[in-house]
Amino acid sequence: MIDFGYQGLGGNFISVGASYDYAGLGSTHYCPADVNILSNIPGMQVVLPGTAQEFETLFKQGYANGKPTYFRISEEENTVPQDITFGKANVIKQGGMATIIAVGPMLEKVMGAVSDLDVTVLYYTSVVPFDHETLINNLAGGRIIVVEPYYPGAVANAWMGSPKQVDTYIYNIGVPKKFLVTYGTRQEMDRSLGLSVEGIREKILGFIGCPLIDSTCVTAVATVISPLCPASFICR
Repeated sequence: MIDFGYQGLGGNFISVGASYDYAGLGSTHYCPADVNILSNIPGMQVVLPGTAQEFETLFKQGYANGKPTYFRISEEENTVPQDITFGKANVIKQGGMATIIAVGPMLEKVMGAVSDLDVTVLYYTSVVPFDHETLINNLAGGRIIVVEPYYPGAVANAWMGSPKQVDTYIYNIGVPKKFLVTYGTRQEMDRSLGLSVEGIREKILGFIGCPLIDSTCVTAVATVISPLCPASFICR
């Protein structure tokens, strides 16, 4: 792929297995570092469809664009495909507390985690090219939360290259940057890494100032923690 980038050649590279789709086979079959590595090759495009139908759409739109393009396919899929365009983000939900970026197959889990929260959700199927315009036009609460299915950082790096600088806090939720030495089912890996619906929700609530607590919740407590958080948001 480096040769394609160096020589400015077009080509399509399709991977399977994602970060830990082959969770039962252990760490020799994991690859959570691919997106960050490949997105740093000049000219390389990095695409993460959330369903098989989205892959077909994105491949047909981008396969002949003259650029080296990496399509990352995962066994984990969103149930409902979105009406997507190559290189463009979709606005899924609008709210005022924060903007959450769900990358590829993370959308369904993100929506399960924030369905009752006053947040904006944007759906990205490409890290490169990155749709700065949609994010700039849908910033909420001065906070960006990125939920990505690999070692975090690729989206934050893309955002830092925005042509329009905007003051924001950014929080990354992804595969922890460490060697993954455990194995099991994909669902077991998700839970252990904090990437289940419950784990993602807990991280999001903690960042926007609505921590989960194990005691009886009352409105007064919620007001002290954050005036933006109804009492129900801080109860398990």
